[in-house]
Amino acid sequence: MSRRVPATPSGWQRGRVAESWPAGRYVLVVDNYETPTGQTFRRGDVLDLDAEIAQRMGEVDAIAPEESTEAERVRKPSRVLEAEALELRARALEAEARRFREQAAALRGRGER
Repeated sequence: MSRRVPATPSGWQRGRVAESWPAGRYVLVVDNYETPTGQTFRRGDVLDLDAEIAQRMGEVDAIAPEESTEAERVRKPSRVLEAEALELRARALEAEARRFREQAAALRGRGER
């Protein structure tokens, strides 16, 4: 049988003690979260939240404190993906640099004739 615990001064929540979510830095632990204004955040994003928004997102288990183990588990995969994206970008830039060097060499070759 679940027990009723006050979630806020004016409301009730079943099954667990309500947590307080003060203003601070949090990590998004759900895949996506869209704010009422239409801004979208992705899993692993670090958010600076005021107390009201932190409380709202915390109550639906969308965030975890930045230094928590849950936040660390979420950030590790996103760091790996970020590193892979940076590696792909570096390869693309290297290929573009090669192409520019070849074009420069071709232009120098034309000027020598």
